[in-house]
Amino acid sequence: MIKRLCRACEPNLGFRRTSCAALCLAVSASIAAVDDDAIATYGEIAVLHAQAAEPWKTGHELFQPLTDALSGYQAFKSELRDQYGFSYTIEYSPQFQWDMRFNGVYTGNDETNLIFQWAPVAADSKRGSLMGWYQISRTLGSRNTSQFMNDVGVITPVNGGDTAPGDYRDLWQMLAWEQWLLDDRLRLGVGKLTTRTFLNLNRYAVGDREDFLTPQLVNNTVVPFTARNGMGLFVQHHMDGAYLTGMVREADGTSENVSFRTLDSGRWEYAAELGMTPDNLAGLGQGTYRFTAYYTDSIGSGVSKQPAGWALALSFDQDIGTDFGTLLRYSYAGEDWRAFKQRAALGGQIKHPLGFQHDRIGVAGWWAEPTASALDNEYGLEVFWKFQLAPNLEVTPDLQLILNPQGNTARDAALIGGVRLRVLL
Repeated sequence: MIKRLCRACEPNLGFRRTSCAALCLAVSASIAAVDDDAIATYGEIAVLHAQAAEPWKTGHELFQPLTDALSGYQAFKSELRDQYGFSYTIEYSPQFQWDMRFNGVYTGNDETNLIFQWAPVAADSKRGSLMGWYQISRTLGSRNTSQFMNDVGVITPVNGGDTAPGDYRDLWQMLAWEQWLLDDRLRLGVGKLTTRTFLNLNRYAVGDREDFLTPQLVNNTVVPFTARNGMGLFVQHHMDGAYLTGMVREADGTSENVSFRTLDSGRWEYAAELGMTPDNLAGLGQGTYRFTAYYTDSIGSGVSKQPAGWALALSFDQDIGTDFGTLLRYSYAGEDWRAFKQRAALGGQIKHPLGFQHDRIGVAGWWAEPTASALDNEYGLEVFWKFQLAPNLEVTPDLQLILNPQGNTARDAALIGGVRLRVLL
């Protein structure tokens, strides 16, 4: 699509070829900035806001007929947004992984996500909008992710689509009202909240359906807050070069539906985040540096009791020019909530390998300390290459190497191959 714009601009606008090239580069850069800004603000539902920016993403010329065939549908979505303030994205993403050292051991799952926003003032969603995210997950085949991890011998989750103990799950991840005030310096959200759209985000480790697959890179594997959601209040104040976020949410809310029945339980979880947002740190480019603290009241009883406690996390992302982005993550839990006590990760992305604007190559490694004192540390490395075949179609081959697997100490390493499809409608 960018090439088409470049071919058209010279006769239509009277530009010289050099001027046209400069215009097209500027348009390409603005598209990338829209994507990055949306991710930095909305995390895993950023695709809704990225798609609302026209033009959105380019693809490979081989798939241009697919883009052309969907042009009428995309025009319908644009009219729905412009006339009635309603935007939506349907995301379907199956992924498959297999043990490359032993034949016949594999897992597969898919996610269908409906993400939507309705703004009564259609021209400006920041004047108030209802935002929703409904998710359906299924296991494809005979092994869910937990069973596959057990077969491979690792305790590190190899993807975030686990449906254990069954093979199907559906839930409201989010249903909340969002409002921006004070010249867009104050952001408010109230309703059913999930931390993956508000806190501890990262532009280069967004979610297991968009870049890296393992939650050791795209999520926080030491705290219970990322695995559940509930009714609460979110406040974010933006300053020049920084922001401050606070969130309070019911600690024992139900994940499956929207319910107010536990609001009077008196059990809450709290989060605060300081974000530093330098525009051009040391001449490298845009960066975001997030420092997050959590606290939760105790919930449950008996063997299912979760103790009260605190946790700390940081998530840094930093551009290096226009071609590279880096990421750093760390998290530590004051209680033994999940399989890991602390986790550190470091990596980056090549933004447009081989000259294709929206393809991505990502490489990152992690270290994780289990909560069980009898277990040793696990280490891992993941590499993916996301091919943006068309604005609505992505294919991502992936490779994970997990060293010192603690689910089977007789093995020195686990090598896991994978492939993921992502369709956006």
